[in-house]
Amino acid sequence: MMRIKPVPIIKGAALAALVVCAVIQTGMLWFSRTDGSLFDSIFAPRRESLGDALLIAVKPFRLTVGADGSFDSRVSDIAYMSGQKAIPSEAFAAYQAALAELFRSGGFVGAEQADWAAYLSGSSLVAEYAVSMPSDIFTRCLGGSGGLLSSRFPDFSSVVIVPGFVIFVNGGGEAWRFTAPVEPPPIADEAPGFRSVSSALAGMTAFAGNAFLPDWPEDTLEYNQLALENPYTLNGDLLYSTIQSGITVFFENPSVVRPSSVNGIYTFTDESTVVRYNPDGTLEYASFRSSAGGADTFEEAFSAAVAFIERDPARPRDYYLSSYENTGSGWAFSFDCAAGGFPIYFSERLTVGAFMSVTVEGGEVSRYTHYAFIPTVSQEQTAQAGRQNLADAARGTEAGYEPGSLTEMTLGYRLDGADTAKLYWFVNENGVRSSGPAR
Repeated sequence: MMRIKPVPIIKGAALAALVVCAVIQTGMLWFSRTDGSLFDSIFAPRRESLGDALLIAVKPFRLTVGADGSFDSRVSDIAYMSGQKAIPSEAFAAYQAALAELFRSGGFVGAEQADWAAYLSGSSLVAEYAVSMPSDIFTRCLGGSGGLLSSRFPDFSSVVIVPGFVIFVNGGGEAWRFTAPVEPPPIADEAPGFRSVSSALAGMTAFAGNAFLPDWPEDTLEYNQLALENPYTLNGDLLYSTIQSGITVFFENPSVVRPSSVNGIYTFTDESTVVRYNPDGTLEYASFRSSAGGADTFEEAFSAAVAFIERDPARPRDYYLSSYENTGSGWAFSFDCAAGGFPIYFSERLTVGAFMSVTVEGGEVSRYTHYAFIPTVSQEQTAQAGRQNLADAARGTEAGYEPGSLTEMTLGYRLDGADTAKLYWFVNENGVRSSGPAR
């Protein structure tokens, strides 16, 4: 891994003291901001291993295998990093293989309006993204080249694989069909307690396009609650020593780090870096080291972001790209996570935008925030979810939903600051997401 050389020691105690004070004051100014934009890092990207990290860039938010009107939708365990190695699920490996066939021997058929009912009537594999994915970046992340996709369309949000074809669909219902020698994988025998139904196949007119809705045969679904582990606690108590031990990965020389604690806020600094742990469980990192690199491509920046996240001992195991932005001076990425087959969302009362946010500038991670709780499916605490939202979706206008007003209706774990979380129904109506108890 490329690393910036340590800053030479400044001779002269007075000058050194002034520099340290300036860094600390600058850090406090950064951390006094309320817009969530903080940070800068010593870690450069692992350019020799871009490929594995970039699989997380093309990892979809949801991957659904369908056969004969039955669908197995998974939001978690699609692919995850283990050190510097990406571990894909069987369905994701099949998705990768189909895309490789597309780039190897695919041919463009033409543009069309998305016909979800036709796409999903037989065997299928559907990859849905939480972001609008640019076709040129997508091609490069998969190791492809040329304009097979980008010459036809700029971006997409879903990929549909049916026998003999790969179809890209954007959020406006436009689609582009390509021929390729591909076959969707068989649907898994085991399921996480439920299957999914297609709103398009079920004739649910309240939905625009298609949405996969979780479904189960009984009146209620018994599920495992989510447990949230704070890695900086011991027996439920937040310990200064555990925080100090956990944040050493953010410093080149932990022995020179200066700690402080005021009103439950733990701050650690050296000559160029400030790390802060807040009472709400968010970890904020800022380095004021000047970048020595040039402009980043998406691939280089994303690889640096994932390499940095993988150094954090408090990272979640299963995360996906939920937003990105070219800032002009670099790239800003947000990541969210999932567990037990369900997405994890924050309640409205928590002022947390994403599980993790990373900014990369000049070849280095420049900013990092992390909601420092590790989500795991509890093996001890269970609860039940009801079907009321499914019934309302089927009723459509009778339940108050206008035709085409819904784009999402899914179960997800809702975090509200407690150490456990239950499933809630999350509904996106006219571009606004709301949540309610899973009755």
